[in-house]
Amino acid sequence: MRTVVDSRSHQGFTILEILLAVVILTVGLLGLLAVFPVAMNSGRKAVEATNAVIITQSVEQAIRDGLKQHKAQSSDGKWTYFI
Repeated sequence: MRTVVDSRSHQGFTILEILLAVVILTVGLLGLLAVFPVAMNSGRKAVEATNAVIITQSVEQAIRDGLKQHKAQSSDGKWTYFI
């Protein structure tokens, strides 16, 4: 007597299922790669803004220190500066 083997009873993935999974994974990775340059640009702008604030505060402090070393009023009394 012959035994009939149903081909559907074997476990595993079909080539179509694997292909579909690869396509979905590829679309997801391409989406992530599209966001990457935008994130890099935002990070660069944040670093530039931080550096601008640091430089501005440094210059402001240097001006304040320089003005403190001088007299607050001219010798003839015509002008006065303050911070």
